[in-house]
Amino acid sequence: METLISKGTKVYYLAGNHDFSLGNFLEEEIGLQTFGKESQFALQSGDRKILCVHGDEANAKLKYQFVKKMLKNDVCNKFFSWIHPDIGIYLADQISSKNRYLHESKSFPQEFPDDYDFRLVSFANDNLKNGFDGVIAGHYHLPRLLRSSNGFYLNLGDWRKKFTFGEIINGEPKLFKWNGSMKIQIDGYSLQNPEIFK
Repeated sequence: METLISKGTKVYYLAGNHDFSLGNFLEEEIGLQTFGKESQFALQSGDRKILCVHGDEANAKLKYQFVKKMLKNDVCNKFFSWIHPDIGIYLADQISSKNRYLHESKSFPQEFPDDYDFRLVSFANDNLKNGFDGVIAGHYHLPRLLRSSNGFYLNLGDWRKKFTFGEIINGEPKLFKWNGSMKIQIDGYSLQNPEIFK
């Protein structure tokens, strides 16, 4: 990353739901621009205005939002820094597994693997109708690139297991998979009924 940044490439780090206290190391030592508590930012690529979000913003459930605010709270982070790492990892795993249940619901179209995927696509759709030309998200780990007359929704998928990532060049989104030696362009998961995203 340092090499990219030294050549003038802008690198952004958008904190996820497991990034509770980034500190200033990445900004001061490496030169990344970090977005911690904000969990979203807008960028311009070509003539397109693109909203970049972690993805858990689509979870409107009050329990999840409360847990998220608590975990990103400075007092909680200070307390967490005093705990032995083994205990901290155990606590983080417990909270994370409980949060999975806070996403679940039974009311979503059969088109989607679950309610959360449906909410992310709806969240993207709403933002495209409100002035953005594209929405990029993560969190859900399902690589997806959807296009409509209003713009696009790109979910980056998962680098750890699926090795997927996205590129936006001059406002044009592409989704890729790394096969170990090169990037391969993929379509990602599409929708059987394109009327859902228009």
